Amino acid sequence: MLSMKKCSYEKRFYYWFSIILILLFLMLSCNNMDSHNLSNRNGVLFNPKVGTAYEYKINETKEIEQTIGAKENKVKLTFACEIGLQYKILDKSNNGNYEIFVQFDHYIVDNRSDNGIEDDYGEKDSTLHQKDLGAFKNATFTFNLAANGKIENIKGYNEFKKRYDILNYTNKATGDGFISFPDAFFKEEYFKDIFEKISGVLPDEMVFIKSSWLRKTSLEIGDPQNLTAQYTLYGIQDRNAYIKATSPVEQKITALNHSVSLKGKEDGVIEIEAETGMLIISDRKSSIKGNLKIGGAKVNVIVNRSSMIIGKKLKTV
Repeated sequence: MLSMKKCSYEKRFYYWFSIILILLFLMLSCNNMDSHNLSNRNGVLFNPKVGTAYEYKINETKEIEQTIGAKENKVKLTFACEIGLQYKILDKSNNGNYEIFVQFDHYIVDNRSDNGIEDDYGEKDSTLHQKDLGAFKNATFTFNLAANGKIENIKGYNEFKKRYDILNYTNKATGDGFISFPDAFFKEEYFKDIFEKISGVLPDEMVFIKSSWLRKTSLEIGDPQNLTAQYTLYGIQDRNAYIKATSPVEQKITALNHSVSLKGKEDGVIEIEAETGMLIISDRKSSIKGNLKIGGAKVNVIVNRSSMIIGKKLKTV
């Protein structure tokens, strides 16, 4: 009798033990299948998730070195800015367009000039103008974003412009030593340029590893010179996708007795979320060389630009 009970218990033990082993095997198989699919996924589509939010910091620097005649007649100008903002996907319409909310945290400009001439104390004659543009603090915008990165119907610009005009007037009245921007500097197109640097990477279709596509871009925020950059998706790893960007730069202008001839190239590496296409890192650099002719004077010019955008996904409730 005891022997029969023991045999029954052993059968039950092996039965449940087998079930547990099968379940564990299935769980491991599912996990391996998921990671296998992720590692072998070769396509990316711009598909942000409604309700998600990101934080971005944008740093741009432009250095212009001008040499007139002899090498000692050299002037170096540096223009830099740092922008902090939050970017949230509010809604998605039936036609695939997104409603985006942006709130600025700060906008700091840093402009320097150096004529390369040392004074009696061995220091170079230079000027510095740095300012945190307070009108951007907590300034909010909403706009419609298409799947191809096109931005339309920006709201909040008129309210920002009023704040900026008041701040600009105050700066002029108090003479705080900062060279203020012209009233028409921050146009609506300027903000489009900022937002498109975040969302204007992918086309409105699935792209695959080794495939390339063309996008209109600019060397820096607010630059009226649009470039046609070639983007190439070269890898997907650890849930992120990696893109190379390159664009030739050439500018030739002749007017009366003035002429401009510049040539160079911009290169960049971009990292985005593979699942959503949202930007994580954009690191771009360009080097341009050439000359300006003003009347009978020839000015050699070297322009180096760098742009770094770093983003991170925020936890949302």
